[in-house]
Parts: sequence; structure tokens; C-alpha cells
Amino acid sequence: MSRASGFTVLEMAVAIAIFAVAGAMAYAGLDRAIAIQARLAAVRRRWQGREVAYYRLADGLAQARDRAVRNGAGALVPPFVIRRAGAGTRLDFTTADRPGWGPGPVSGLSRVGYEDRRGRLLWRRWAVPDRVPGRRQVKEVLMRGVQRFEARVLAPTGLYVRTWPPAGGPALVPAVVKVVLTLDDGRHIRWLFSVGR
Repeated sequence: MSRASGFTVLEMAVAIAIFAVAGAMAYAGLDRAIAIQARLAAVRRRWQGREVAYYRLADGLAQARDRAVRNGAGALVPPFVIRRAGAGTRLDFTTADRPGWGPGPVSGLSRVGYEDRRGRLLWRRWAVPDRVPGRRQVKEVLMRGVQRFEARVLAPTGLYVRTWPPAGGPALVPAVVKVVLTLDDGRHIRWLFSVGR
């Protein structure tokens, strides 16, 4: 007796089981590859934020100018100010204007500021140094995952101070600024910048 051509039910069941196992293994591998890709994208965004923050600080501080400004109330504000803001620091200074730093007119000088707020490092810019009514600031998030932003100035005494200008001292632009970022994971990033050079 001759056997009919084709597959038996048992052969079909074995083939389907083999394909099911191979498919499950492929799916698990694909799932791992997608998870790895998502983690790498998050790491890339973190490093990209750090790079933007570093270069924005370095460029702005290198272009710092010794020009006081007027606030919205008309009071004179020193050209370079570091003051406590919550657990961190707020840094504001006058700098040479850079085309492409946001919308608004280019006046040759602008006022910029940095501070941490709700886990983010914020950059602020006023297109015109003296604040006039109706003129708004441009805000940009430079980094996420920042627990604290601290800026310190190398004082003439050779020590780093947390506020600037010194009480009763001249309101000059300092020569060196040290920035310490405390990240959400507890790590610290320390940068040292030469100012106005």
C-alpha cells in the first residue's frame, strides 16, 4: 500500500510548534532591542542637554559685559548677580547678544539668567538689557533631571563665594565662575568658566 502525499497532522503540529517557539524567541529579542534603543535615546537626550547647557553657559559667560541694567521698577541692577534661590542659585548677567538666541530684536547686549526650577535648568533671556514694560523674557529648558544648580564666584580673597556682588563691595564682573549641577541621581557635574575673556 502506498502512502498518500502530503503532511500528517502530527507533522503539521510539530512544524507549528517549532515556528511558535522561534517566533516567541524573535519577539523576546525584538522587545529587548526596542527597550535598549529607548534607554539609549534617553541617555543621548541627557548628554545632549548637558552639552547645550555647558556651551550656553560657556559662551554667555565668555561674552559677559560690565554694564548694569535697570529692572522693571527702574532700579539699577549690577552687571553680574548671583543670589540664593530656594535650595539652589540664580545667576543673571549682561552679555553680548548672539543672533539666533531666540525671538526679538538684537541690541548688541542682552540680559541672561540661569536657575533650577522643578527639576529643570532654565535659561532666560531679555532681548534688551534694561527691562521695559511690555518686554517679555524668552525661556528655554536646557536640562532636565537637575536637582540643584549652584554658581559660585572666585572672589579676590581666593575663595569661592555663593553670592555676588559682595555686600558693600564694587559690582564688578568676576573673573571665574564655578558651576555645580546636582542631578536627580545624586551625581554632580562641576564646570569652571572664565568670565568675559
